Amino acid sequence: MRRFVRATLRLLQLLGVVLLIGASVGLWWLDASLPELNGSYAVTGITEPARIVRDRKGIPHIYAQTYEDAMYALGFAHAQDRLYQMESQRRIGAGRLSEVAGSSTVAFDRMMRALGLYRRAEADFVGLERDTQRAIEAYTAGINAYLAQRREKLPPEFLLIGAPEPWTPADTLVWGKLMAFNLSTGWREKLLRALFQQKLGPEKAAAFFPSYPSNGPVTVRRDRAGLPSDLPLLALWQSVPEMSRRGGLSNQWAVAGARTDSGKPILANDPHLSLDAPSLWYLVRIEIPGLKLVGASVPGVPGIIIGHNGRIAWGVTTSYVDTEDLVVERLDPEQTGHYLTPEGGRPFVTREELIRVRFGNPVKMIVRETRHGPVLDDAIAERLRPSMPPGHVMALRAPWLEPRDTTADALRHLNLARNWDEFGQALAKFVGPVQNFVYADVDGNIGYYVPGRIPARKEDNGGLPIAGWEQSRADVRYIPFAELPHAYNPPRGLIVNANNRIAGADYPYFLSRQWGDHYRAARIEELLGNGASQSAASTAAIQGDHVSLMARDLLRFMLAVPPDQLPKAASAVPALLLLRSWDGTMARDRPEPLIFTAWLAALNRRLYADELGSWGADFVSLRPDVVKLILTEHTQWCDDVTTKPVETCGEMLALSLGDALAWIEERYGSQPSSWRWGAAHRAEMRHRMFSALPLVGAFGTLSVEIDGDGRTVNKQDMNVRDRRAPFAARHGAGVRAIYTLADLDASHFILSTGPAGHPLSRFYDNMLQDWRDMRYVRFAPSRAEAEKDAAGIVALNPLR
Repeated sequence: MRRFVRATLRLLQLLGVVLLIGASVGLWWLDASLPELNGSYAVTGITEPARIVRDRKGIPHIYAQTYEDAMYALGFAHAQDRLYQMESQRRIGAGRLSEVAGSSTVAFDRMMRALGLYRRAEADFVGLERDTQRAIEAYTAGINAYLAQRREKLPPEFLLIGAPEPWTPADTLVWGKLMAFNLSTGWREKLLRALFQQKLGPEKAAAFFPSYPSNGPVTVRRDRAGLPSDLPLLALWQSVPEMSRRGGLSNQWAVAGARTDSGKPILANDPHLSLDAPSLWYLVRIEIPGLKLVGASVPGVPGIIIGHNGRIAWGVTTSYVDTEDLVVERLDPEQTGHYLTPEGGRPFVTREELIRVRFGNPVKMIVRETRHGPVLDDAIAERLRPSMPPGHVMALRAPWLEPRDTTADALRHLNLARNWDEFGQALAKFVGPVQNFVYADVDGNIGYYVPGRIPARKEDNGGLPIAGWEQSRADVRYIPFAELPHAYNPPRGLIVNANNRIAGADYPYFLSRQWGDHYRAARIEELLGNGASQSAASTAAIQGDHVSLMARDLLRFMLAVPPDQLPKAASAVPALLLLRSWDGTMARDRPEPLIFTAWLAALNRRLYADELGSWGADFVSLRPDVVKLILTEHTQWCDDVTTKPVETCGEMLALSLGDALAWIEERYGSQPSSWRWGAAHRAEMRHRMFSALPLVGAFGTLSVEIDGDGRTVNKQDMNVRDRRAPFAARHGAGVRAIYTLADLDASHFILSTGPAGHPLSRFYDNMLQDWRDMRYVRFAPSRAEAEKDAAGIVALNPLR
């Protein structure tokens, strides 16, 4: 027995030593994979020396002699700091995730291959202006120079997926295609509307698609029937990647000098996308003779997407303009492989795609295209396809899928524009995704434009798919650039867009049935309309505002709980008293936001989860406009169809309040005074790879308690279907910017994470707390100041 014990102890000691050695080697490797922020490199592809100076926050300041050399240095810096982000983006766009992730991502790759985004990006490069091609080529060369000459090991993610391939121009352009797919909302709304009508009928489905409020903010002031029953609409929706179902939400506004303390405009912008670690965005300052670019870039793309160039500043928000058509194509019963057109049968254009799957067999798929665009049915996984072959398929017609996409030209010209005219000339080349651009310049002007290819529709297109055999592609024309919604120095000296409606009823073209949130724009206008002179500080306060007009609005109806039907929980009366005196401030240290949001989530489930059944589980979320419409107009939804008695809306309010209180008490105790919104509402930024893996899921994930909700200016949206953390913030501002046109060097910025992409870097999360607390950073206004406290300087010298 003693021998056994001694042997066991020795074995455990040996195991401990092995684990210690393994851990030490692992930590050494991780440390050795941190980017080298100091050093000199002799490189090919650059004409004059360039420097990458990282300030004490890790933000790069690039100094070069030509635009192309600056893009080369930017590519080098992007690769140093965000190589895995760039790798994941290009794999997503190319439909090549399964090569490294295995079978779990095959469905995603099927959709990307069906759309052919990467093939289209490759073709678009050939048609770009030569100067744009040179900039992309220089940027590509900078990335590849880093891959060839790096002195550190690859970031830890590449331990699992292998070394990256050389970068190509198409890897850059596919990001724009991917953003167009994610941010273009028209096709998703039509698919959803058709699905709801197929499942519920047009009358009941109407409750899920409320009209934009007649008194909702407008930025610029001046139903089809008979869908074929064999369309696999649910399978089509389930084939849409989760990341592409939400779209984008953002804030921006420009205030004329007459409204500011400096006498010059102020422009604010905070784009809202998925909160990831690291942030999508990458702050950078670029200086060459005669030009400085300062703002937010995206790793994988040359130039800046939002920012200023010393003369003008600009920001963007998602427009919600309907630019796409879902086209139902009828298969030709007389000819296999053909579909019907007004002129008769026409063959599909087909190609075979091969998806390589790690640890699995390759997946072959046939992709079809019609005269309107790619057939979405080809993205449907085999297990989701109907047992009987349908007589129809669904094609996607979208401007950003058409040949000769010149959006990359537009972005380069935008970076170089010096005034409103040149700004407009740049945006005239923009194709998609259609965005709202807000403008300000040092001469005191403000403006607004919605560029891109928008179909010139004179009337509502019905919000549903159209019949391809009845309509010719030649019928599609686009609104001329001069007639797109725009404004220049509007009389009220204010431009606001937060995904609200763009133009009023007097605009001559149909733009959209569905718009984004109207509450945030209303709150911004309310705060800007108080008569106070605006400053950078007051602008920051507005960006951080977390008063929910949505909560104020809905509580007028939700608090109508019949007194005789109150839940039996002892916390019911105190909770209602708190809500009755609450002003809608979604503060993380208060109980009211938690009570309200848990109640609203439970009310959504009570109102419509019974009718939607299992197929509709993905649609249960916080839908304030739907809830309001049901409580005021479509009260038949208040009845639970799974029970015999007919329930009233008052009963549903009481039952859902009971559900919410039970959920809260189980987690946070029975005393409402001790409940805190921040305990449930944390901004959770997951690492793009590690969060999906067992054992290391928390590595690289960032979390912090946060104010706000999905309808506050400080937007922190949630996924209430997540059972583990239904109120964690998953969608918000990855970057905030405030441009002071009186002194652009005094402009303010902040990232949600930090500049670095390596989880062990001191710059990985060094901005997280500042982002939460609405503190900002400024760029060093001169090279001497940037170098004085530099965290590192990389010298790129041409190899002679």
